[in-house]
Parts: sequence; C-alpha cells; structure tokens
Amino acid sequence: MSLEPLVSVCIQTYQHANYIEQCLRSVLCQQTSFPFEIILGEDESTDGTREICKQFAKSYPQLIRLFLRDEKDKIWIEGEKTGRYNFISNLQAAKGKYIALLDGDDYWTDKNKLQKQVDFLECNPDYTICYCNYRNLKKGRLKTTLYLHRRKRDFYIHNIPLMHTGAVVFRNPGFEILPDHFWQTPFLDFPLYMHVTGAGKIHRLKDYMVVYREHDAGMWSSKSREQQLLKYNSVYLKMLPVYSGETVAYLVQKLEKNVRALFDIYAKENNIGKAEQLARQISSDENLKFRKPLQKYMLRYSV
Repeated sequence: MSLEPLVSVCIQTYQHANYIEQCLRSVLCQQTSFPFEIILGEDESTDGTREICKQFAKSYPQLIRLFLRDEKDKIWIEGEKTGRYNFISNLQAAKGKYIALLDGDDYWTDKNKLQKQVDFLECNPDYTICYCNYRNLKKGRLKTTLYLHRRKRDFYIHNIPLMHTGAVVFRNPGFEILPDHFWQTPFLDFPLYMHVTGAGKIHRLKDYMVVYREHDAGMWSSKSREQQLLKYNSVYLKMLPVYSGETVAYLVQKLEKNVRALFDIYAKENNIGKAEQLARQISSDENLKFRKPLQKYMLRYSV
C-alpha cells in the first residue's frame, strides 16, 4: 500500500511537446525524505504532448496521476480560451498537505527543490507560501532574473510579491469551495496566492531552482507589454470587492502603477484614442477616480 503524498506537484500542459519531457524529468529526479505525487493535467493538445504524457504515466504509475482534459471543458475568459478548468481541477485533485506548481514548458534545476521548500514550511507553521528565485530561458540563453524586492525575504497579503508559478510551494487549503473571481480573472496565479496566503506569511529562498521558458507560443510571454498590463488591471479590479483595508490599498497602488505605464505607452505611440479610453475608465471607476497620483495623467486626455 502506497503512502499518502506530502506534496502534490500540479503540472498543467498544453501544446508543450518540445518541453514536457524535460519538465517531467525535473520533477521525477527530486530527492525527498517524503512521498510526493504528480498531478498531470493534459489539456487536449494536438502536437503530441498528450502521447508523451501517457508514456510517462505508464512508466511511473506510482508517481503520476494523469488527467486527460476535454476541449469542451475549456473556459472562455474575456474573449480568450483558457486552461482554467485544467488548472483548478488539478488543484482540486491534489492530495498533498502542500502543493507545488509547474507549467509544462518550464522546469526545475535543483533536485532538492521540494525538500528545501517543504523543510522551511514544516519548521515555520506561520508561513503559508515558500518560493525561490528563477532564471529566464529565451532563444537558448539563460538569464538570471532579479526580483525587484531582492533584498526582502518575507511578505504578507497586503504586499504580496511577484512569484513565478514554478517557484512556489504552498499549504493546501482545500479547493472544494472557490471564490467566484477564480473563474473570471484572465490569469489565476496572483489571485491564487492571495487566497492561499490569508493571514499567513510568504518567504523567499535565495536559491535559483526554476527555469521559466520564454517563447513565441507561451501564453504570457507572447503578449505585448500593453496586453499584459491590461490583463493585470482586469485581475486587480475583479479582486477589489473581495478584500478590505491594507490589501485594497495595495491593489489600488498596483492599478495606479499599471495605468501610469499604459499612459506612457500610449504617449510614445501618440495613440490618443486608447489614452482617452483609459481615462474614461478611470474617471468612471469608484476605486480609481479619486486617486491623486493619476490626475496629472488624466488631465492630458480630458474627456
């Protein structure tokens, strides 16, 4: 009889035929003092990813639980077909006390990654998330990524940092009941971390243990800076009604920063139409229109 896993590694993959083997092998080589499982959600790829996943599941039946998703289950959010059902279903299938995340086109580089992060969480029950540093791989070149908060190691819900998906391990709170915005935001990692953190704390390890692959087919890296900022704004606006106090102030601060960046983009492009549209949105939104730091930007595009 197999032991219950302490950690569930949730991998979501779609059209990753060139990458999924490296991803899976980076998890399978983990050296731990505890049992772990791999929740592998394959989102009905057409490039051979599904066949590779089946081969691995057959070779490692004690470790890999393969879930073959169906095209009809995919959810449209803001005009785009997403892997949201796959992502959430993976979380709901996780049996572990802890959950680690990894996208099928990324990979881990330290065989002790899980052990290091779980050791920290086991010794520090007041922390809910432990994450690590990562490197970017683009056009065959590895680049060390420095977090803006690289001198800081500990965080709370009202100043939650940018954390790469593959770098995170968190306590499994159970996902039987989910907030409505989990099904509505353009991406889920930031709302998920906010939900999981709760009243707990977040800790960053100094180790570089993940590689994030940037490529033209990447769901996020293929978007322009403008598109990314607009997606972030949509997420923050959908989350505002859920929180209060310092957390709301933090979300509004992030919105303001993104809006300023968008105005700068439109100014460089001399795109008055988009700037005016953004100004209308700000002036009509109860959460933003009173914010003084945005007034000088809005005055340029008064409507």
